[in-house]
This record gives sequence, C-alpha cells and structure tokens, in this order.
Amino acid sequence: MKKMMGWVVVLFALVAVTAMGADKYNNVWTGDAGDNDWNNDGNWWNSVSNNALAFLRGDNVDATPSVTNVNLSTADTVLGMRFQETTSTSSSNVSYRFGGAELTLDGSGTDAGLTELISWTGGGAGTQTFENSVVLNTINNANHQHIASSDGGGNLVFAGGLAQAGSSSSLGIYLYAGDVEISGGYDGSSKLTKIHDRAGAGILKFTGTGAWSGGGTVQVGTDATVLLAGDNTDSTRFAPGILHLLGGTLRLGNDEQVANGINVAFRDGDSVFDLDGNTETVASIAPFQIANFDSATIMMGDGGVLNLGNQTSGSIQTNLTIMEWNNGSDHIYVTGSMSSNDLALITFDGYDSGAFINDSDELLPTAIPEPATLGLFGATLGLFYLRRRMRG
Repeated sequence: MKKMMGWVVVLFALVAVTAMGADKYNNVWTGDAGDNDWNNDGNWWNSVSNNALAFLRGDNVDATPSVTNVNLSTADTVLGMRFQETTSTSSSNVSYRFGGAELTLDGSGTDAGLTELISWTGGGAGTQTFENSVVLNTINNANHQHIASSDGGGNLVFAGGLAQAGSSSSLGIYLYAGDVEISGGYDGSSKLTKIHDRAGAGILKFTGTGAWSGGGTVQVGTDATVLLAGDNTDSTRFAPGILHLLGGTLRLGNDEQVANGINVAFRDGDSVFDLDGNTETVASIAPFQIANFDSATIMMGDGGVLNLGNQTSGSIQTNLTIMEWNNGSDHIYVTGSMSSNDLALITFDGYDSGAFINDSDELLPTAIPEPATLGLFGATLGLFYLRRRMRG
C-alpha cells in the first residue's frame, strides 16, 4: 500500500509539472469561444497567464476568419508572443490585428532571461498589427533580439503606441526580410533602442502621426536602415536625445522628421544620413574619429536641404562625403562654425576635397567660386572682349 501511495504521489507530481509546462509554453490561440476576447480562456488551447508564451498560429482561420481580430477586454501581461506558420490553414501567412486594452510583454517575469518578446517560428509573410498600446519589459541588453520581423517577409506594425517598461533599460529590434513599423507614438523613456540588420530587406519605419516622447538613445547598427516617413512635419516624429549611426542608414521619407536639437553622430562603418530630397534641420553633424572608422556620408537626393542649427568647430573628426549634391538645387546651411580642419575633411562627390562657407552661410565645395568672384570674373571677361573689339 505504501509503495502504491508513493507511485500515486509521483504520478500526481508529474501531472502537475506537465500542467505547469503546458500553461507556460503551450498557450495557443484558437478563438473557439467566438467572442475574439484575448482575456477569455475559452479562446485558448490552454488558459493564457502572465507566465505564459502566447502562440498565434491560425489553426481556425479557414473555418472562422474573424479569429484573427483579437481584442483585449482588460490589460494583460504575458512572457512573449510567437507567430507560427501552420499547415492546417489554406494560407500559412496569417495576419492578426490586436486592439483594446494595453498588452505588456514581460521578459523578466517567471522565465527570467527570456529575450525574445515578439518573434516568429517557421517564417511567415503576414502582417501582425497592434492597434492597442504595447509595453515591453526586456532584460536590459540591446544586443538581444527582443522584437523581430520575419525571415519570410512578415511585418510587425505598432499603431497604438510602443514603450519600454520602467524596469527596462534597453531594447533590441532585429530586421529580417520583413519590416517593423511604428505608426503610433514611441516612448524612449531615456532608454537605449538599438536596431540590428539580419541580412534581410527589412527596415524600421516611423510613419503615421505618432510622436516621440521621453528622449533616450538610438543606435542604428551595421547595414540597418531607419526610415522616417511620418505624416507630421514638425520635428516630433523622431526625437531621441542621442543618435548614433553605427554603420547604418537614417533615411528621410518626409520633411522635418528629426528633432531640431539632435546631433547626428557618425560613429562606425559606412554610416549614412540620407535626406532623399527632403528638408531637415538638426543641431549638428559629428563624424567621430575612432578605430576602424574613416568615413561618413550625407546623401542629398533631388532637392535636399540640410540646416545645421548649432554646428560647433571641431565636430568633424574624420572624412565626410556629400553625395548626390547638385549646385543650385541641393543646399547645406551652417549656423555656428566649422574650423579649417573641419572644412578640409569634407568632400563633395565629383569635386576636389575641401569646402567653404559662403556669405549666405551655405556649405559649398571649394571648386564653386563665390558670387562676388563670379561677378568680377564676368566683368574682367567683358572688358577683355571689349578691348579685342576695339583693336579689331
């Protein structure tokens, strides 16, 4: 009898552990309750809880397409979310829409050390849209993959606002074949956001009318691209306190996206600030002289205008190349100062190295003469022809 009781205790323990494991790792959305309520346990294969990973597969999509329209009736917290391809639906590229109350993804919860808060398993090309507010509590290492697009081309869209939790200090965004788009507000909260490229075509896009709040630091890693294409052109779409281009590209898709007080710091690799024909005002440009970094690039595009509102002498410490510059249609205006050493490090593509600032505070290649010089040259040339005619 004692031996049998022992086996019963062991069996009960195994069942309990299995149940805990299922609750923690196998909470699959089914939508079976029919109300699309995230908080209704009847919509999950196993009730979702704050120590759970939520899997969104699309098992029931063919029979009930509306199950992809998920609503949070009350705020909730989970460890993370996984979007999965599935063979049980006619399309493996299922797109979900989340709305309602705030959703917190807490990687520092019962699974301390969980890094991936939103990711994909098995690829997928759907677009996952969060129309509700999303808060990320990471484990504070921006080199970790906290949120990621899909290597199958799937996108993440944060339309209702994205923020880091108070106990978080950094966020790593990984770009595969799909994009990560932030069309709602973004709260930097004096924290670090680092963007990583994973050899795909994906980019990080800031669109819509959402504004940036809370400052913080942004680092754009090697080969990563950040596109600023907000509808608002009042310099509120992208406003971290510190911006470092670490071999990546910051590209404009509309005028005046960047906060006027930002110093654009080029700090590594082939860093690029691409105006793409738009107008932008920043405080200064600062290509730093550090190991393994000897050049930075500004691309003007067709009709690009860059206003440097508070440039300081000595900020340019390594070679800076101005690409796609056309005299008369592209302009760089400098308020502040550039030293002779700064100017010597600037090259306009297609011209000899070196630059100067004219009387209109415009930065120009040394091969472009001042207007006064052009006038004197024209007068001299006219006098030369007049003398030749008189001699004739």
